[in-house]
Amino acid sequence: MVRFVHLADAHLGRRQYGLEERERDFLEAFNEAVDRIIEAKPEFVVFSGDLFDSYRPSPTTLVSAFVGLKRIVDSGARVFAVAGNHDLGPVPGGGRSSPLPLFEKALEGGLVNLSYSRPVERLDGVFVAGLPYTPRQEVEALKSALDAISKRVQMGPAQVVLILHQAVKPIVPPQKAEIDRTVLDRLAFGYYAMGHVHDRNFPRRTSQRRPIAYSGSLEVVEEREADKLEVYGKGFYVVDLDGEEANISPVNLSSIRPFLVFRERVDSARGLEELASKIEARVAGGTWAKPPVVRVSLSSARLDPRDVKDLQDALRDSLGQRVLKVFVRLRRLDEKLGEAEVSIEPKIDVEKVFEEIIPAENVRRLAIEIYRLYLEGKGSKELIRELERIYEGWAP
Repeated sequence: MVRFVHLADAHLGRRQYGLEERERDFLEAFNEAVDRIIEAKPEFVVFSGDLFDSYRPSPTTLVSAFVGLKRIVDSGARVFAVAGNHDLGPVPGGGRSSPLPLFEKALEGGLVNLSYSRPVERLDGVFVAGLPYTPRQEVEALKSALDAISKRVQMGPAQVVLILHQAVKPIVPPQKAEIDRTVLDRLAFGYYAMGHVHDRNFPRRTSQRRPIAYSGSLEVVEEREADKLEVYGKGFYVVDLDGEEANISPVNLSSIRPFLVFRERVDSARGLEELASKIEARVAGGTWAKPPVVRVSLSSARLDPRDVKDLQDALRDSLGQRVLKVFVRLRRLDEKLGEAEVSIEPKIDVEKVFEEIIPAENVRRLAIEIYRLYLEGKGSKELIRELERIYEGWAP
């Protein structure tokens, strides 16, 4: 049996909403994770991508990451890492690179950056394999590499861990996935240490055979994650692996900034007043270590943007320093259709539609990727950054 820690998606340097406090939150979550990892005394640590929120982290962010990783290495645990999509950026002459090789050199082998050129390492009878994030348009190269790695480790010891930063269908919807679970199920790995999906899929202690495990992000990267925060928590996994049987123990971090999310249908001034009172009571009754972020999503057939601004101003005045930030959004509804016009899942096969109207395969793949990013709720800056990465490896 071997014990290791699985974590992912630290997104260091992320300044959510442009707030310096949110950037500090991501660093505090990472530092707490480092403390808890050292307490767990694992034999090694696997990091499944997106250490950084940008492939160009600031010098301060680079130093903070190095200090944390060095503390883990100095405690006696080797770190095996892959680059996530946020870690990867274009390099002159083509290809993609991340800051991870810098840490590999600085930590003198204490951190191993697993890549297509170096996908497998052996540590005391354990094979640890991994590949960096691979976009959907290059998934055939990913499949071929996985097949080659699987054949290579089949003759080795029983303990085999694979690290990937990919979205897997059906764990995530097809339009957001790069690879199908059936591809992974036929490979010879005992534990699949996954990154890229920010919600955990094993929120409680559990034993699984050959699990495809998402440890989730260390902080709330996207607002939608707040809905599951109380149930899933944020943190990492301590894994006891015996052959193909894994005992997964989630470790929850206590430094996570709380998010209070209110979704209401309101069509009158009286309804707005009642909602404001409800929000104020919830904030007043909370005992959080950090002031929460308050998100209010209104749907209405009668309210207009002025009403929303009035509510937001009123909440900011009444809540004051008890909250970090208040955001109010309005979704206008057709009075006849009501909520019926709001649809979450697409009702058509968009990829088939693109096949019919876009004959050029490369252009079609790019259109599908843009659509997938849109469905993930990327903001304009994030979308542009993702498209720059895609464009770097795409030729019309």
